[in-house]
Amino acid sequence: MKTGTGNLQLSFFSKRHFCYLNLLALILLTGTSTLTAANSRKTDAPTITLIPIELEDAFSDVIAPNSLQLACARRVGQLEEFFANAQLPFSRELIRSNTNSGDCHIYYEPTVKGFRADPDNLPVSELFVDIDTTSFLAKRDQVLGDTLDVVKEIARSVPRPIRIQLGINQHNDRHWIDSALAYHFPDTIHDISTRNSKSDVSIPWAQDYLKSGLAGTERRLLVTRRLIENNIDQAPSFEPMLSSFSEAQFVRSKLSWEGGDLQFVRSPLDSSRTILFYGSSAKSYWGTALSDEEYRYVLQLEFGSDEAIDFTDLVSHVDYFVSFLPEDNIALVSKPELGNLDLAKDSLRLLKQRFPVSHGWEHLDFEALRKMTSQEFRKQKYDLRDKLKEAAEASWPILPEAGLLEEMEAYIQQECPNRPEDCMDHEGRSLMLEKDIELLERWISAGLKATAEQKLPGRLLSIVETQLPNFKPMNLKAIDKKVDILRDLGFRVIFVPRIAGDPNLTTAWAGISYTNSLLIDKMLFIPRFGLGSAEDEMFERVQAQLPDGYQLIPVYARRTLLFNGGIHCLFGIVRSNLNDAPSGNS
Repeated sequence: MKTGTGNLQLSFFSKRHFCYLNLLALILLTGTSTLTAANSRKTDAPTITLIPIELEDAFSDVIAPNSLQLACARRVGQLEEFFANAQLPFSRELIRSNTNSGDCHIYYEPTVKGFRADPDNLPVSELFVDIDTTSFLAKRDQVLGDTLDVVKEIARSVPRPIRIQLGINQHNDRHWIDSALAYHFPDTIHDISTRNSKSDVSIPWAQDYLKSGLAGTERRLLVTRRLIENNIDQAPSFEPMLSSFSEAQFVRSKLSWEGGDLQFVRSPLDSSRTILFYGSSAKSYWGTALSDEEYRYVLQLEFGSDEAIDFTDLVSHVDYFVSFLPEDNIALVSKPELGNLDLAKDSLRLLKQRFPVSHGWEHLDFEALRKMTSQEFRKQKYDLRDKLKEAAEASWPILPEAGLLEEMEAYIQQECPNRPEDCMDHEGRSLMLEKDIELLERWISAGLKATAEQKLPGRLLSIVETQLPNFKPMNLKAIDKKVDILRDLGFRVIFVPRIAGDPNLTTAWAGISYTNSLLIDKMLFIPRFGLGSAEDEMFERVQAQLPDGYQLIPVYARRTLLFNGGIHCLFGIVRSNLNDAPSGNS
């Protein structure tokens, strides 16, 4: 048994020692069950009591019934034999005492026996991405920085064929789908198809519900049991989409998890071993009764990693903190950008540009702020913070495109005079594709822009505050500790700026993480907010640190960033050797 910082290496018993044993696990819907290990040569076979892990009522359906249990026996040796027969790892360090049941060890059988999640070292062969259906079908031209814009930019940039599956809410007439594919992806070299999510609800974070890997030589795509995204109440609305992954290669996990919090890479010191870097998001759903070590044990079993390193509580998800250039054993680590007054001024410039007439920024003298020297900023930092808070709490009216509302009202009066809502449901939008696709495109663009710009003032004011001279971000010491772990594991660390969300203002925002990126071969696609020259200078800094041959490609992704995401968040990624046949059906 070997332990290390954030790392538990689990010993597996050899199959040949127990080939004459068979274990029948009787899973009962009652509180506990008792199993006797079958062995015709013994009369004192160990009695094992299985006790389901108690879940909070709100999360009672986030794991399969009785899939997470404690296996208990009167003697530790009985537990060891039981786990050896089940061909599951056993660690004496995980033993906990139960007054009534003796010694107990966490017991979990993985959803797919032998499954090992793909490490980032393998080439990208396929991408799953969920897009806004109406924008797609209406051939939206306006670039808003959403999933559709991001996937189009990536498809234009990648010079070798990959498969891209676009998730849309409903399948319309095939004519409209084919026409939209030709419009958005003209002359593409990629195999691009659509798949019906069978749902009226769209979620852009495909990374969180799909994890690709191998079980032996078979390709499997693990699908989370429930998609929660920090809100259990919305989980049922995503069920049709999760159930739509019904082809043979998709397997519904026994557990609920968020894939952005689970990152895999081969060890630089031993390429035969896979390291899982994980966070605590799933623990709050199904693991509150588990110790941190038991939580790690279950994650390793489900995803087949050899080591697991806890990167909890640094950021919302691990992919906001670290990503990898695995071919060169490089870890890209996000570190808060501080004291960048050019960045603050560019944020104020954008705010004034987007809201030229507003009741939100009267407290801020934009021209004076843009002309301030560093010394003047320092002298006025406390007064500035108060004014930023006032501005963040103020009203920021969203002005629609001139004449658009009147045109839409005229269309509704003509097509849906008695029930205006009929013009906006699925059939109504299909009719509008036929009647007035240009008006539909303008209307959906205006709606998406409005929902984004409701978030924009608070986010920009947060950026300004994080660059004030006395701003002190949280977790700097924790970042240093994780960097030490990465270096001990054999990674070279390159720091990448992160614009931290600010808890002192009224907005709850994860900020901008440029490590939340997608690496395809040696093209590193990172999100661009569109702040101006200060943001471009940060990109130049990162590019200068990358090894020869790597190309940094900023992709406009403002809408995604405003809603607490990044580029990595958007994609379910399948990695395989390039000569392997891609999974899925067109």
